[in-house]
Amino acid sequence: MEEVSLRDVRSIWNLGNFDFVFSPATGSAGGLLCIWDTDFFQIGEKFAVHRFIAITGVIKNSGFHCGLVNVYGPSTDSDKPNFLSKLLEFLKSKDILWCLGGDFNLFLDQEEKLGLSMNVHLIDVFRDFIFEAELMDLSLVGGKFTWCNNRDPPTFVRLDRFLISTEFNLAFPGLLQKVLPKSFSDHNVVLLISEQSNWGPKPFKCFNYWLEMEDFEAMVLKTFKDQRKNSTAYGIESILRGTKKAVKTWSGTFLKNKGRNSADIAKEIDSIEAQLQQGITNPGSYESLRKLRSQLWAAYRKEESEWLQKSRLRWFSEGDRNTRFFHLTATERRRVNQIKFLKRGGEEISDPLVVKKMVKYHFSNSYNTTTALEVEDLNLDFCKLSVEQAFILEDRFREEEVWAVLFSSDSNRAPGPDGFNMGFFQKKLG
Repeated sequence: MEEVSLRDVRSIWNLGNFDFVFSPATGSAGGLLCIWDTDFFQIGEKFAVHRFIAITGVIKNSGFHCGLVNVYGPSTDSDKPNFLSKLLEFLKSKDILWCLGGDFNLFLDQEEKLGLSMNVHLIDVFRDFIFEAELMDLSLVGGKFTWCNNRDPPTFVRLDRFLISTEFNLAFPGLLQKVLPKSFSDHNVVLLISEQSNWGPKPFKCFNYWLEMEDFEAMVLKTFKDQRKNSTAYGIESILRGTKKAVKTWSGTFLKNKGRNSADIAKEIDSIEAQLQQGITNPGSYESLRKLRSQLWAAYRKEESEWLQKSRLRWFSEGDRNTRFFHLTATERRRVNQIKFLKRGGEEISDPLVVKKMVKYHFSNSYNTTTALEVEDLNLDFCKLSVEQAFILEDRFREEEVWAVLFSSDSNRAPGPDGFNMGFFQKKLG
């Protein structure tokens, strides 16, 4: 492909307003064409380089600033390290978040190739490139490989993929790669999509920063008293059940009315400071700045606490502060743990309702009261507890033991599925 006209592009992209960049074929390297919807993406800069095209700009509906790169890597092994080196140099020259996609003619793991020999050294070279460029691979659904040589016996390889800057997960947490069915080409189309299935209501979770809020404490104390006064069941389970319901109602109202996030407050601070730098002062400007900075600090602490709990890091200690890292860790944990589909007789099932039924059926049949194996008359000499040991195990818990366990526990950990963590019990029962 040496030339592309506007008419050619219009025949491919028959969807409203668009723009494009074209890089012609050079030798054995095929040409590259990148097309985008101008109503969706506002272009900043565009680059047509040998073996890749890059554009930078803003996604209009979100204001997200990023760069997109269309890649076609060399097929000759000796050319691949030099290509990655030049691509890395270009990426590092721009202070921007990147999304790369295309045929890299490389793969990341031995499991990504089936058939013939493989160059293990180039796997390490490709991994080093991804690490140095601060990129990440994404989950792949719909298939394991993206290219086949259509010979007998065939060779299958995953040559095509998307790589994104890690911060892309903060803006688009549901991103994944989907392999589409292959037609006449020896390559499968790989689609980058943001897909978040509806798995129903999320489990209740109590966040530590709620515990520092006066109206939260007053609400919990009132609920405790009402539960003790109005309920016929005085057990802790009954009290917590009623408290959970009240906290969920409170959190819904709080989240609706909690006001601006840290980004909104920071923008207002920047606006006032810009006016002051130009000599424009209004009555109360300095007092407004003081209040806004106080609000910003409080917002940062709330966001930090929330994302720390979501990340479930065990090594965190007081003084470690990195909300961005906690956010990325929580997002990556959610991505890795996500059930995208289950297989049933070779068929991929992705509908959440059907997946839930399959999981329930599996565990209901695996864990039940049906005796799987009768164990009797084995004449085995099992070790036995002494009378003193049995007494200690069966002895009633003392109150001081309960309090000792409570206050020695990690405040971020939850002892059960009710959503209340140890911080809640330490704060409200201590």
